[in-house]
Amino acid sequence: MIRDVHRLVMLLRRLSCATLAAVALLACDITPANADAPISCTATSNELNFGTVNLLDTGRQGSTAQITLNCQSTPNTQILICVGLQGDPTTGQFGVRHLALAGGGGGSALTFNLYSDAAGLNVWGDVGRLSYPPVTATMTISPDQEHQNTVMLTIYGFLAANQGSLAPGTYDTSSIGGWRLTLAYIAYKGNAPACGSGGFTTTTSNFKISAVVQSDCVLNSASEMNFGTVPGILTQNVDTTAAISVTCNGTPYYVLLGDGQHATSAGGQRRMKGPNGGYVSYELYKDSQRSQRWGDTEALGETNTGNGQAQTLTVYGRVPPQPAAPRAGTYTDAVVVTVNY
Repeated sequence: MIRDVHRLVMLLRRLSCATLAAVALLACDITPANADAPISCTATSNELNFGTVNLLDTGRQGSTAQITLNCQSTPNTQILICVGLQGDPTTGQFGVRHLALAGGGGGSALTFNLYSDAAGLNVWGDVGRLSYPPVTATMTISPDQEHQNTVMLTIYGFLAANQGSLAPGTYDTSSIGGWRLTLAYIAYKGNAPACGSGGFTTTTSNFKISAVVQSDCVLNSASEMNFGTVPGILTQNVDTTAAISVTCNGTPYYVLLGDGQHATSAGGQRRMKGPNGGYVSYELYKDSQRSQRWGDTEALGETNTGNGQAQTLTVYGRVPPQPAAPRAGTYTDAVVVTVNY
């Protein structure tokens, strides 16, 4: 009888162990994925294209690009993703970034920066930078998402102000092969680790940034040319000047002056008309010696190169001695000012 009891106790112990083993196996099947789960993440971005920009425009000019982050892993895995954008390719700085003029152009560069917010306050930094950190995103792999998940981020780009002196042309990332985007990611449990800590998988890719600076000019003003009150008999030259104000970006331009409303012919003697159909001859010149007539073709016009600031050009006027005494009265003419660029 005692042997039978011993057998019963041993049987119960064996049953208990088998039950515990079964419970342990069940618990293992429902534990969330751990931080060692294999993961794979990618980042793709479209071009950040500022389009055609007018650098004489005082308003803030910007554009956006989208980054698509996609990760694959086992269900319930939590993933931290750190997304970094390189600093200036020449200086390595993040306070300002530059795009080079395609094809060289004497070192001309367009100043801009990249931000993580639409207001353009938070500069988008890079992985491993403390003062300019990367942008972070988190995701959890859910069972119903085919073991993957996707997060979208927006890059906000803004051009710096006061760049009117830049030459027109295409500014882009062609000289550096694209703007570098760094992706660092890791699976974690609990609190997400810092981006600068160890254990991250890091990959890089490139995306394009571009802007086309157009040639722009503004004819600000043209002052009146007033010869004043002159004697009835004109026996000597009467000289005066007027001013034309032009603002252009870093592009060459020509200022042309028409022949007026009463010229004897195209390109001929300019005249002011007075009372009873009378005329007083006059002329407009590019130089103070009044030897170079200012005309309405590029060959006869005045040329300059803009610098983003208002530039003043002086028009030299002269009323020469008249063959006959004009009648008393006011003589006027209107001349068209044209800016070609």
